[in-house]
Amino acid sequence: MAFGGRVAYAFLPEWEIGVSYYSGDYSSDGDLNYSAYNIDFNWVGSYASVRGEIFGSSAETEGETEAEVEGEHGEEWVKDFDKNGWYIQGTWQARQLGKAWLNPIELVVRYSDIESDFDGSIGHAFEEDAGKMGSRIYYGINYWLEPSAVLKLGAESTSIDNEGSGHGGIVDDRVFLQLAFGF
Repeated sequence: MAFGGRVAYAFLPEWEIGVSYYSGDYSSDGDLNYSAYNIDFNWVGSYASVRGEIFGSSAETEGETEAEVEGEHGEEWVKDFDKNGWYIQGTWQARQLGKAWLNPIELVVRYSDIESDFDGSIGHAFEEDAGKMGSRIYYGINYWLEPSAVLKLGAESTSIDNEGSGHGGIVDDRVFLQLAFGF
């Protein structure tokens, strides 16, 4: 069982602000809960736009401590693990320059930040995510083929502080080309 929804208000023609919430059980027996919230905004001008989000989630996770005596069960526990973050993105359309060949070109800059209090206390596939905090900056050029199809050339730099799991910091820089379709 879960419930959720989004309420938004549009200050036409330029602004939209919204709030979302979701809460529900995610385990097969209904003992573990998950909840998430989101606050978003979008401003669209004649040649530029700015959008962003603030988000957070909390998930209950269960586990068992190691038994003191072999063959016996340890103490069972349930912990809440929280993750939250935000991003902001700005775009600028080159059609403002008045040259027809620049009309489909759009410049994009995006910054995002995320943190989690996951402490690695459960042994499973994401154990290496202990205490992650990270940020990413993205610079790109979009070439709009049609209103629903875009070719993206971008460069991003991701930095993750992963000290909590004993892995140190991680830096990932990449350049990529992407074709995206939307509705």
